[in-house]
Amino acid sequence: MNNVRFFFLFSISIGISFLTGCKSQSPTDSTNSTPKDPAKAVERVNQANQILVPRIGIISSTGGDSSALNLSSANSLYREALTYDNDNLDAHFGVALTELLTSFSDPAVSGLGGLGIPFFSAQPVISALKVGGGYQQFPYPSVINDVESMKSLIRPSTAVRSLLAKSQVDHPPSYSQDIVETKVIPVLADVIQHLQRITQNANYAFLITPQLMGTDSGPTYRIDLTEIYLLLAVVQYLDGEALFFASYNIDYSSASGASVTQAWQASSPFLALRTNGAQHMKDTRSSYVGLATSIKSGINFLMNDPPHTETDIITYNPQDQAQFKSIIQSMDTLLAELSGPWSTGGVTINPVNFFDTPIADFKAKLPPYSVTAQSNSSGKYDAVLTWQATTFDTWVFPEPTFNGFLPGMTDVHLKQVLGIDAGTWGHTLTIPG
Repeated sequence: MNNVRFFFLFSISIGISFLTGCKSQSPTDSTNSTPKDPAKAVERVNQANQILVPRIGIISSTGGDSSALNLSSANSLYREALTYDNDNLDAHFGVALTELLTSFSDPAVSGLGGLGIPFFSAQPVISALKVGGGYQQFPYPSVINDVESMKSLIRPSTAVRSLLAKSQVDHPPSYSQDIVETKVIPVLADVIQHLQRITQNANYAFLITPQLMGTDSGPTYRIDLTEIYLLLAVVQYLDGEALFFASYNIDYSSASGASVTQAWQASSPFLALRTNGAQHMKDTRSSYVGLATSIKSGINFLMNDPPHTETDIITYNPQDQAQFKSIIQSMDTLLAELSGPWSTGGVTINPVNFFDTPIADFKAKLPPYSVTAQSNSSGKYDAVLTWQATTFDTWVFPEPTFNGFLPGMTDVHLKQVLGIDAGTWGHTLTIPG
């Protein structure tokens, strides 16, 4: 795979889904009282490298089995190195990578894939840093291949669609959301900060020698800011998806008519922000902005990086320059669209309002209604919303701008956008169970 395609997978805009706690503190505690000892830090890093580097090869060859992913011992050594020298960038890189991979060894986290949540996988991380195997395509079906797809805002995320389509006999979506919130989001936040610390030094490189790979001879591979920015973009993508997924309560069961009726009551938490949802939404936009910025920085670094004596994992081919510049323009477009209002099809959209002042409860944005439940042919229950309005003219959206997400939107215009008029309007709306 050529370099353009390698970066292209992460340079196209992320489609925004429908639907913390705060970010964790700095990568190391500024109150650390351990005397600075750079030599000890290097010693600990070398010990940790001897655990990490051979394990990457094992993970890559076995598809990422959970036992190989557990790199907690290496993580402890890298963290100890930082107590001796917080400026040791190899230790920051080691903490970031081992913490990320170790999180996937947790059965609760690795089990998310089986619940229909495809964006938690160790393979993209390994692929970003794979040595000796050529360029790897990162398996992210959620990455959109056209920046114009950004304009299909408010699409249900892959995870949300999958979960709502599944029977909730075992666990409701909140079970997975709690795992994401407690076991995934804090790790991703910390990893991002360690990687961002590394990007402050343009000369940084993590060298993988033949000895670390378990051989006496061969090339020394160089991981520099090209790969660091790419890995950072991967993690920021994961972070955005995780934050978004944990923002709203989407527990919904059609197993009984009573549960369906309860879910659609105005007082129900269904389709309302979770406890930390408002902060998660705000952080989601920051992660997507960071993703686009990291991709731009990685490409610019690659195009200006001089040759090295070591073997670069990703190398620059001048014939790719035009395509790389096109990708940078796409990222500029994405950044602009995430940062302010833009228009498409006669509709003005402001994602800043959608994320920074999120809708507290989507149910409250619907025209007033009452709800009943009816069984369907599948043995489940549909929700039947009956509008309090008795005519189309009196059927009015209470706040058609949706907290300013659609600035200037009126009730009349919104109905036109939705394709609803007096001839197509119905006094009831059935939502399949």
